[in-house]
Amino acid sequence: MSATRALEGCRVVHASGIEIVEAPRALRAFPERVSTSLGVCLKRGPAHRVISDGARRDYPEDAICVRAPGCVWASDPSDVAFVSIDVDPALLDDAIEYAPMTFHDTLPELHDAITRVSACPFDTALREESIALLLEGLRARSALRFGRARRTRDDAVARALAHLDATLDRNVALDELAHLARSDKFVLVRRFRREIGTTPHAYHLRVRIERARAALASGTGALEVAMSLGFADQSHFGRHFRRIVGVTPAAYARGTTR
Repeated sequence: MSATRALEGCRVVHASGIEIVEAPRALRAFPERVSTSLGVCLKRGPAHRVISDGARRDYPEDAICVRAPGCVWASDPSDVAFVSIDVDPALLDDAIEYAPMTFHDTLPELHDAITRVSACPFDTALREESIALLLEGLRARSALRFGRARRTRDDAVARALAHLDATLDRNVALDELAHLARSDKFVLVRRFRREIGTTPHAYHLRVRIERARAALASGTGALEVAMSLGFADQSHFGRHFRRIVGVTPAAYARGTTR
């Protein structure tokens, strides 16, 4: 049996900076992704392995995972169902203190908050109240802390990250990145992978794909998205999008309700 890739067969809803994905049970695998939002996922299914920031971790059975903005992650195949909620950091009052992916018991109040957001995404008052309760519940259990965004131990890596995050409209050559980071390019790649969990090129591509998801959700056409994010053409964009997200841009847009 081959793994259903990522979001294939899922219901995807966008509402005012919130993405909700409802996935029926299937054998799923997620290729490497970069979270640009706060992600909270309620999984139903057996334990399986994930990679977060280059380290292998166990995602327990029937548990909640939390992904901070900037988390580099992937998932081995597993027969699971899930509800995932991603919150645009712009909706939060404070920056989130960075941590690799964490896992937590499915406590009733967290389960109920996720279920309410999923059930009534367009009821603004209920959605905002449920998100607030979810965040407060996570913070009360030290699953979420506010006040400090991602920092790195290496100044060159920090400079490289800042440039990549600010330059999503084109490819960035390694020589250019190394010059701006004030580092030898081979040393930069090695240090970047050690601290971030992937290479500069892979990180940059995945952040651009995450930006593409947000643009498609807002109703922007695939061709315009491809051009604005520096892809050679719509076909080039579509191949990368399908490989990383698991569905074509058109299918993703059709599955998105605004």
